[in-house]
Amino acid sequence: MNRTDRPARCAAVHDLSGLGRCSLSVILPAMSVMGVQVCPLPTAVLSTHTGGFGTPARRDLTDYLTEALAHYRTLGLPMECVYTGYLGSVAQVALCQGLFAEWPAAMKVVDPVMGDHGRMYRGLAPEMVPAMYTLCSRASLILPNTTEAALLLGMACTGQWNWSYLPLHLCSINVFVCLYNTLTDRSWCKEELYALCIPGAALALLCPSWRDVPGWFTLINLHSVSIHALLVLYPVLLVAGGYRPSVRRVPQVLAFLFGSALPIYFLNKPLHTNFYFLNNPYGNVITSTFTAWFGEKFYILGFLPAIALALVLMYAPWAAAGKKR
Repeated sequence: MNRTDRPARCAAVHDLSGLGRCSLSVILPAMSVMGVQVCPLPTAVLSTHTGGFGTPARRDLTDYLTEALAHYRTLGLPMECVYTGYLGSVAQVALCQGLFAEWPAAMKVVDPVMGDHGRMYRGLAPEMVPAMYTLCSRASLILPNTTEAALLLGMACTGQWNWSYLPLHLCSINVFVCLYNTLTDRSWCKEELYALCIPGAALALLCPSWRDVPGWFTLINLHSVSIHALLVLYPVLLVAGGYRPSVRRVPQVLAFLFGSALPIYFLNKPLHTNFYFLNNPYGNVITSTFTAWFGEKFYILGFLPAIALALVLMYAPWAAAGKKR
């Protein structure tokens, strides 16, 4: 069909909120009245929008977006415009970059929905800022509000640095614990690395949060895989070298874990970060599972049985070996 035989077509990538005059519920009628054929691509379905109605029920539609884009590719569907709004994750931003690549001649409009009144919207990870910055750099037109413009300008002025890059995740802290142990040879360091670093780094390798970046052979993926693999290897080599973990040191391990988690929890709030995954369950498979079990408000409770299970698995072989003696 020739372009003259049909109205202009626009792929609208946005959420659908049941209550609140926003997103697709507004975009569809407004653009249709303008004579545009809108092809809605919902990123998420929410019971309400995120401003003032408490915690909305939310269903992520990243898998649907992936399948819809694949279907449109098979159809060879032409688009005159690609418009993006609320994106719930870095993975969805990557999919939108795929839409831009699929229709390079289309007008690319980005509404970088990230926050308002000086704060990021609830449920968005800090990693969304650099991801959105990259998406905006490929757009024909961007439509930020004042808060979003400040976030994007901050990325431009600081060379794409933000507070989330501080080494305050557990695995990042364990890099320094490895260094300190190498220099001082402390038993508590070895115990902490055995009890927390091995399961934590192993889980990060199995359920990587950095895989929102497309492609295995990217610098961030290769860097993250190698660092976490070394974090598993270092305490394994300590044990192979003769160190023997002791259940009696578990209180020291827990004191280190909870003693570091408490200040980081309160630091996350003013910095809008999510170190230790304590202030936002999204963007991580494990914390998303905790949210399904306990709800978004109490997902942190899921860490307690997870920590207990990890300690049991790490120390049960040593306890069994001790009984045989």
